[in-house]
Amino acid sequence: MKISVDVTERDYYAFNEYQMTHTQHGLVAIRFQRMIMPIVSAIGIFILVFRGTEKSVIITTSVVLALVSLLWVIYTPKLIIKGLRYSLDRLKKEGKLPYSDKSEFDFTDDFIIETTENSVYKIKYAEVLKIAYANDCTYIYIGAAQAFIIPDRCIMAEKAELMNLLQEKIKM
Repeated sequence: MKISVDVTERDYYAFNEYQMTHTQHGLVAIRFQRMIMPIVSAIGIFILVFRGTEKSVIITTSVVLALVSLLWVIYTPKLIIKGLRYSLDRLKKEGKLPYSDKSEFDFTDDFIIETTENSVYKIKYAEVLKIAYANDCTYIYIGAAQAFIIPDRCIMAEKAELMNLLQEKIKM
């Protein structure tokens, strides 16, 4: 089975957002980022207390840092995703896109073969880590943070056939 795929910026952004919010690596990064501000705030308050700062200053600073920490915890995932978009936009301006916008997939009996204008990537079905369906795309994970992105719009007629093939070849 052969499939031609056109991956857009939107598809790649959606994959990165999915990666950050639905995988163990992404969730650990978000959890770590969320903890930074409350820890720094607590250290700052302890320093004020040990230096003998006035109670009114300590209380005011504690309230302000608690509010900042709360906002930090709430908005961290959005900030991380915004940072990802910024990084991808910068790479695009430099002409170093981290993905191929046009590729062809050949699903043979033993391998998935991705052919782009610059490379050919061949992987055994047994090496596929997982398959995820989100954002109108199928993600075939070949690494912890690397996946083949197959948008539904490119496989409308073959989607059922592809899903059956993947379920048969990849035992998850």
